[in-house]
Amino acid sequence: MKMGSRSAAGALLAAALLLCTIPISSGADAGTPASAPPPTEDGAVSTVEDLRALDGQEGRFYLTRDIDLGGAAWTPIEFCGSLDGQGHAIRGLVISGLTEDLLRYGLFSTVWCRSSNDYDRIYIRDLTLEGMEILLDLPEGGGDYEIGGLCGDAYKVTFEDCRVSGTVRVSSAGAGAKIAGLCGEGAPAGYVRFFDCVNECTVLGDGVETVCGLCAGTPEVLTNCVNRGAVTAELGQNAAGLAYGAGTVFDSVNAADVSVSFQRDYSFTYSTGAPRLYAGGLVAYGGTFFTACRNTGDVTAYADLSAHTCSIRAGGLAAVLSGDGAGMRQCGNTGAVTARSVTKDMMTNGDTIAGGLTAYAQIDSFHNSGFSQTYTDCRNSGEVVAHAVSRRPAAYAGGICGYAFVNGGHTIAFEDCLSAGHVIGTCMGSYSQVLSWDGDLLHMTGEHAAGGGIVGQCTSSLVEDDEDVTVQNCAAVCPDVESVLDLGADGGSTASWIAPYGRRTGNVAVSREDPDAKYEDDETLTVLSEAELRTAAPYAGMGWDLDALWIVPPEGGYPDLSMERDPGRAGLSPVPDSLDGENMVYASVTLTDPTGREVRGLLFLAAYDEDGRFLAFSDSSDWIWVDLPFDPREAKTFTPRIYMGSEDGWAEIRAFFLDGSLVPLAAPAVFP
Repeated sequence: MKMGSRSAAGALLAAALLLCTIPISSGADAGTPASAPPPTEDGAVSTVEDLRALDGQEGRFYLTRDIDLGGAAWTPIEFCGSLDGQGHAIRGLVISGLTEDLLRYGLFSTVWCRSSNDYDRIYIRDLTLEGMEILLDLPEGGGDYEIGGLCGDAYKVTFEDCRVSGTVRVSSAGAGAKIAGLCGEGAPAGYVRFFDCVNECTVLGDGVETVCGLCAGTPEVLTNCVNRGAVTAELGQNAAGLAYGAGTVFDSVNAADVSVSFQRDYSFTYSTGAPRLYAGGLVAYGGTFFTACRNTGDVTAYADLSAHTCSIRAGGLAAVLSGDGAGMRQCGNTGAVTARSVTKDMMTNGDTIAGGLTAYAQIDSFHNSGFSQTYTDCRNSGEVVAHAVSRRPAAYAGGICGYAFVNGGHTIAFEDCLSAGHVIGTCMGSYSQVLSWDGDLLHMTGEHAAGGGIVGQCTSSLVEDDEDVTVQNCAAVCPDVESVLDLGADGGSTASWIAPYGRRTGNVAVSREDPDAKYEDDETLTVLSEAELRTAAPYAGMGWDLDALWIVPPEGGYPDLSMERDPGRAGLSPVPDSLDGENMVYASVTLTDPTGREVRGLLFLAAYDEDGRFLAFSDSSDWIWVDLPFDPREAKTFTPRIYMGSEDGWAEIRAFFLDGSLVPLAAPAVFP
């Protein structure tokens, strides 16, 4: 059963999205050969010649067999249609030289949809690009190059079940290039989506502005995507395992090392002027909301400059999360996160910040009020280090967030989070002293240094209200939290078990080896010994649902977020006649809990076509996080929504209620 025409509300949304449109084709590489024939009348692609003939074509095409390009030099082609790989592979793609006036490189230079309907999309699905090599030296002072395995640029495209492997290596000197394993640039949020995609390419940029595993742009959504290839930006600015930024990232993983470095004075400038280094396990910068995502690779940002200000951000999942609605839920990091900077002959070198989940969480707006970010049910077990050397250095490290910044009437909240890795913030200033040597880390003093088990440092226009940053029901079981200040400088240094200020309630920390250590925390903090920490008893009165949220290993050790819950304890039922609208679909769902226990989970909608293929799910702003005690005699009704496209032709909407490990707590309710 397919639904009919689109609603007025959807049309208004489409008009709003049009304001954000960025033209995809411009310059000499925008041309389309008008005379190129389609591969075959029925859209079948089975030879190298068929593949080349896709240049400039619209329509739907499909591979009938694997295609081997044989390592011959490939000239990228522009494609305006959909391609279904049907499980086949394209092998032997080699791009080793530049084409005159072409700025976008990949199997396709650009994949884009010419439709005037904002919701129409084309797709590339079920395709493997195997053993490719893209090796390019860009000209000094060149243009804004966009380079990826499948395409250099994409507009209004859905990538589904795509996998790429091989090498992308690009050298540049001054060009603001963007490179990635799969897609060099995805248009701003609302136009490009990635489902079930994997990058296994090694991606290396030297003098390249942005280097990412999957997409160097800002796609609308990434779900169930994985990066397994090392991502390295030398003399770069941004590095991320998945994308530069994204609207929503759902159930996705980075499993490789990510690093960005700048280790000499530069003779050129990027589009943003002086360098700032962002390294994120999944994304570098944006208003992204993450659900059930994780990073296992090491994340590093390092700068060594002699005469330039530079800000350094390294985060296990994200370097910087900015604006209303950004945040994380059920996310984790196990990799080491390191931000280091050395600046000579400068009064200040900017902030050097590292965070187990995000380095920098910020809401900066006096024009609006009531914005918020939330970080819920997150954990970190990786070491977090921020180390700065300059005349007036600043280094901040936090087990979950390195620095939380609020400017205006907004809030950032950290709830039910756990940090169990070393947290170290150290500096060397103009009057520095060497305090200790620990392995390869030189502990030195500086102007401003802070370390926090959950949040390293906070700044706010409403700091006196003590309500703009909240930390509650969090645990810092870090083996060590350290912050060192230059004893000869007029600065400040804090080391916090939880956070240096804010509304802090129901938090737990483990006692330190040094009984005289001073930590900045409020009086509500519960400090436990190692022995007490290994039992569930100390947590009983702190508001945590131990059975649903935390688990203490029976063999001893620190508590951890539980990845298993009791499925089937909640029930979903639809409300009759609950579908309303066409582009914007609402479905009222009644949630019941026959046990009467507290229910925690995520309620959202997903759309499927007539063949049962997954199409899309609710925008993150419409996901409903359920955290309610239920009376068994009552039920709670919620109304999430989902935006649909005219080409999607959805046949049914399913309402899901999932726990933290994405295990259904009830069978999906299906509409209609």
